[in-house]
Amino acid sequence: MPVVAFDYGYLGSGEDAAPILFMRDSLRRYTGAEVLTCKGAAHAHSADVLVKFVVNGGYKKVVFRCDSAPSIVALRGEAVKRLKKDHGVECLLETSAVGESQSNGLAEGAVRDVKCLARTLRRAVEEMHGFTIGPEHPCLPWMVRRGAAVHNRGQVNSDGRAPYELRKGRACKRALPAFGEKVFYLPVGKRKSRLVDRWLEGVFYGIRDDSDEVYVATPKGVMRARSVKRMPLAARSDKALFSELQGVPWRPVPGQEGEGLEVPPAMAKVVADQVVPDVDLPPVPGPVGPPAPRRVCIRKGVELWRYGLTYGE
Repeated sequence: MPVVAFDYGYLGSGEDAAPILFMRDSLRRYTGAEVLTCKGAAHAHSADVLVKFVVNGGYKKVVFRCDSAPSIVALRGEAVKRLKKDHGVECLLETSAVGESQSNGLAEGAVRDVKCLARTLRRAVEEMHGFTIGPEHPCLPWMVRRGAAVHNRGQVNSDGRAPYELRKGRACKRALPAFGEKVFYLPVGKRKSRLVDRWLEGVFYGIRDDSDEVYVATPKGVMRARSVKRMPLAARSDKALFSELQGVPWRPVPGQEGEGLEVPPAMAKVVADQVVPDVDLPPVPGPVGPPAPRRVCIRKGVELWRYGLTYGE
């Protein structure tokens, strides 16, 4: 039976550091990591992360392993209740000793691997844009998530296959831009006008775990796009654009109301300006005389069969 181990961790130090939920399953070594607004189950986003991790793995019976800290026990209880009610997943509970990292080594391995990759991504983005990423920048939660995705696609297990291949049944061979790179993205849906560019500019944040859609950040928020294309090497960095990015996983578009919000698709909504004012338009022409008669088509297998023939003398 697969074991899903999870624990809290931090990238920074001090009281202002946001908690991160690290998860890993024992069967495929698949790893997940998500920055949360708070510990416990007070915010719907926290339980959503754990529930989706189990559901996307296709498990119907799992063992939940965590320590006995009140905050993580509350999160586990909410996730178990929702998995049973909404998805029919049976969860068995295991508890490790508080403060003993070795007793929950599966989760501690996820903490170590994702932290290393997140720090590497941060350094690469800062060098790319010439921009220092502060603790309040909205890209940090997406960076942690992307670090787990990089591990799942690139870390080869002892059997020669990566966790992504073990879960999906195929290796990940899709070429993707670097995290934080400026790209062209293709919005979802059809354009309402051909007067604007088909591809728009944004910053690549990663790929959705349960589909082929990609996350693209813009000054208006984070959205899902159908596809991305890389720019020329000299155009991949944009300090001004990167400093204006908005949106975090629990509120992808600023101003959204509610909890547990999904990243919206990037829709192409275009309204073209009127070329000629209404006052300058010519009047609509009215009907001119009676309509001209039209030729009648008599078909042998239709009209003649329906109405019959006219016999002559």
